[in-house]
Amino acid sequence: MKRSINMTNWVTRLVASATVVLLSQHAFAAGTTAGTTISNQAQVDYAVGGTTQTFILSDPSGNSVPGGASGALPTDFVVDNRVDFTLVESGFLGHTTVTPGQTGASVEFTLTNDGNFTQDFRLVAINLLAAFGPVNSLTDTEVDMSALQVYVDNDGNGLDTGVDQDFVDELAEDASVVIYVVANADLTLVNDDVANINLQAVVADAGGTGLGADTTDDVGNVDTAAIDVVFAEGFAASGGTVFALGDGILDAQDGFEVSSAALTISKTATLISDPFNGATNPKAIPGAVVEYVVSVANAGTAVAQNIEISDTLSGDITVVADLFGTDEIEVDNNGTVTTCTQDDSDADNCALTGLALSIGSDTQIDVAPASTLTITFRVTID
Repeated sequence: MKRSINMTNWVTRLVASATVVLLSQHAFAAGTTAGTTISNQAQVDYAVGGTTQTFILSDPSGNSVPGGASGALPTDFVVDNRVDFTLVESGFLGHTTVTPGQTGASVEFTLTNDGNFTQDFRLVAINLLAAFGPVNSLTDTEVDMSALQVYVDNDGNGLDTGVDQDFVDELAEDASVVIYVVANADLTLVNDDVANINLQAVVADAGGTGLGADTTDDVGNVDTAAIDVVFAEGFAASGGTVFALGDGILDAQDGFEVSSAALTISKTATLISDPFNGATNPKAIPGAVVEYVVSVANAGTAVAQNIEISDTLSGDITVVADLFGTDEIEVDNNGTVTTCTQDDSDADNCALTGLALSIGSDTQIDVAPASTLTITFRVTID
């Protein structure tokens, strides 16, 4: 089923991402790890009446007892979690070419944890609508890839559909992981069809077994002594003005383009002669000769392979014998001309069994893109 993503949220994230690229370039990836305790203690040294006094150490609540044994405590705080990440198309940059009926085709993305804490990521892949707009300059033709599946190369061994999970597991700060979206191209797809897809990454809590719960942002909440969370992907500020706040979600797009044969078959009948008029204005009367031409044109971008043409002839006509030397049928494959006989006892690629004429039954015939195959033979009207 064709689905779409929320266009308002997408535009917001697109603008935010563009702003980040222009203003910040993710200059401060990772940084101090979330959960790190920053501990400091000030000391005051002084003199009274020219005599040096014992120093006094600071305490968050204030301290006036001199000396190192005063029990004064350092001032501590815990570094919070700055969630920041990128999701981009990677591998082959551009649409992956598929053929109708192909299974297991894939596109590739890379997710990088630019934050300061290990994170999981939940992943969702969907087919896009044409209304979304071009992806890699190609607009969706309102067709879907089927059986979309997400596989994450958490172990760094490449795509392995038997092992890879469908979520990013425990991605450390400054680390990257490759994500594959695998899909099938239905037989109903035709040449030049475009199926665009969207991959969405949602930040999730790390730790424990399996995929963690979606991470919650603490924006607007009072800072606590624990690790608070700030969504920073898409964040940019200039002169104290905040342009956008992150939402813990990023989208990236890629797609599949169908390359296939696009065949058109036609059959024409041209009167050659009749017993009374000869070749001058012949009529389709008994004894007349008619030339049949069957044409198969490939306007696609892929080779049409293993072509076999069948033609059930009328019982009121007879194939003209030995029209081409000792053969009855001419096959012209884009300038390469061969002939064959209707005799089904040989192996010359033509056979007539009863009224069923077939061409291409013995030797493979391929028709290249922008090429035409023609089969010519003549019959007499009984």
